[in-house]
Amino acid sequence: MMLESACYGGNIDIVKFMQEKGTTVRRDTFVNACLCNNDSLDIVKLIISNNVNYWNTGLEYACHAGNINIVKFMIEKVQMIGMHVYTVHV
Repeated sequence: MMLESACYGGNIDIVKFMQEKGTTVRRDTFVNACLCNNDSLDIVKLIISNNVNYWNTGLEYACHAGNINIVKFMIEKVQMIGMHVYTVHV
C-alpha cells in the first residue's frame, strides 16, 4: 500500500527506494502511477522498466485521468514492442 501511495503522490524518490528494496509492483501500483495528479510519466517509465505488464489497465486509467503524456508514451511503447491495446466500443 505504501508503494501505491508514493505512486499516486508522484514521489519518484520513494518509488525508486522501495523498488530497490524489492517491493513488488502490483496492478494497483501501476494504476495509481497512471492516475497520479501531476502526470508523473517518470514513475510510469520506472515501473515499466521493471517488466511490469499491466498495459491495458494502465492506459485505461491514464485516459480517465487525462494524463496525456502517459497515454502518448504508453501507446508509443506498445506499438514499439508489437502489443495490441484492446478497446471496447459501447
